[in-house]
Amino acid sequence: VSGFAKGIDTISQSQSFANNIIALPHGMLNCYPGVNLSFLEKIQKNIEKNLIITQFHLKEKADCSKFRQRNKLIASIAEKVAVIECKESNVS
Repeated sequence: VSGFAKGIDTISQSQSFANNIIALPHGMLNCYPGVNLSFLEKIQKNIEKNLIITQFHLKEKADCSKFRQRNKLIASIAEKVAVIECKESNVS
């Protein structure tokens, strides 16, 4: 399960475009961070082998409050959760 963050999330999931679960912090018609757009498009092309989930309306944009909601979604569906990167000031 990935939070679709720039860095470790996309690096780990770009190794395989199958069996990925991506939880978005925005609606399906947006992409944050923008640098992940090509990665998202590759996942969408192989959607029969992947799952993209979100709690937000199609056009909703990412903002600070949505990252916490996305993280709760990840924690609720993942068997185990590992925080790989987190700034000390990050409260989510």
